[in-house]
Amino acid sequence: MRGQVTVDFMFAITIIALTVAGLVSFGHNMAIQTNTLRSQTDLRILTISVRDDVAKVYAAGPGFTMKVQLPFRLQSGDQVNVTLNKTTDSVAVSALLGGSLYRTSLRLQVPLAKTTKVTLTPARTSFNVTARMEGGVTSVEVR
Repeated sequence: MRGQVTVDFMFAITIIALTVAGLVSFGHNMAIQTNTLRSQTDLRILTISVRDDVAKVYAAGPGFTMKVQLPFRLQSGDQVNVTLNKTTDSVAVSALLGGSLYRTSLRLQVPLAKTTKVTLTPARTSFNVTARMEGGVTSVEVR
């Protein structure tokens, strides 16, 4: 009989459609994971950079300032917080990127005299790491 689709043919088309749907879903999930990994890596690079810059500024002494630029672009609604924490002698970076929250931190090689924090947005993508003399002690802060 002409014009009729056999059960075998319909079964084959169904299997092909399910395979394609699975591959598309897999590709989409991999793209999401890649973007997440990229964001985490960018924040880790920023944290390492700030840690190294704090050590350089501290070694240079009071009055020395270094400008730190974000190594990635921020979209509307994104923000990055950089904190130098005196209690833990660490640099902590937290970011809201694309609706997801990311955090990373590293211990500093130098002591801090006070806790300072700076918030970066699409309108402000750089900040300064500055050494100052406070009470006879060299203090490093972010501004």
